[in-house]
Amino acid sequence: MVRPIIDDENWSKKANTIYIGATTNWYKTRFVKHKSDYRKKNYSSTTCMKVFEKYGIDNVEVICLQKCKNKNEMYNTESKYIIKNKEYCVNKKQ
Repeated sequence: MVRPIIDDENWSKKANTIYIGATTNWYKTRFVKHKSDYRKKNYSSTTCMKVFEKYGIDNVEVICLQKCKNKNEMYNTESKYIIKNKEYCVNKKQ
């Protein structure tokens, strides 16, 4: 998950924009790629850019929500977290 850096246990009530994504790469490597794409204005790769635009690229962090054993589990887990956080998630799934 990519979220704003808010030093508060109730951060989700203060942050109304988060991005939940899945990757087969190490999640921090993927986050660096998102930031690089943002700096190069290569916005087509992800909706994560909405979080960067709202809070500033240096004011967001990446958090690993769950490690998965395979791609099927990864995508099912991603969908579960998106649905659970649909009120705040920029990449909502119906």
